[in-house]
Amino acid sequence: MKLTVNPDKERIELKVQATDMTEKVVYLPTDKVYYWYPFNINFYYKYSQSEQRLYLVKGRGYTGKNYYKVNGIKRTKPLSERNGIVFNPNVYMRNKYIMDKAKSLGLPTIKKLYTLKEIEKGFADLDVLIQTLRHRLEDRVLESESELELEQATLHDQELDNEEWDEQVYSVMTEEEKEELEEYGEMYAMLNLMKKLAERKN
Repeated sequence: MKLTVNPDKERIELKVQATDMTEKVVYLPTDKVYYWYPFNINFYYKYSQSEQRLYLVKGRGYTGKNYYKVNGIKRTKPLSERNGIVFNPNVYMRNKYIMDKAKSLGLPTIKKLYTLKEIEKGFADLDVLIQTLRHRLEDRVLESESELELEQATLHDQELDNEEWDEQVYSVMTEEEKEELEEYGEMYAMLNLMKKLAERKN
């Protein structure tokens, strides 16, 4: 699924895979995009050629919580309209939660007026939150090691960004921290969408 904002018209161009494996382009209004667009990038829309409707589906490799309540094109409801606006109730409810959480953390949200400058600050503030969580996890891993292993880790700080280290760091996350990290990911996706919309206006 690829989303592009048309700079000349108040619409979004959504390129999705159709059920016959071709690419389908669907045009949707930019107004209230959070009513239907999933901030979790592990979910995306497909197009049913037989019913000529969009369906939200879950990526095969995703193992996190399924807040959108979809499991495949055959078992998910088609995208509908609400007062003339495209609407997915489960996407909206999750997005509302993410927007409220982002607002409580001082981040701009797609529901309110915003500028590119506010979005860039939002990215910077979100990065601080993500790095704070990351450092907390790293400290937990290092505290569990012996003094010798700790010294070795300190001597090889340049190696702390490798894949093996990442796996070790994220393996110590609690369920609450996994949820926190996933929420940050959805906030990041929201900010990316906001940036696309804001750049269209300039």
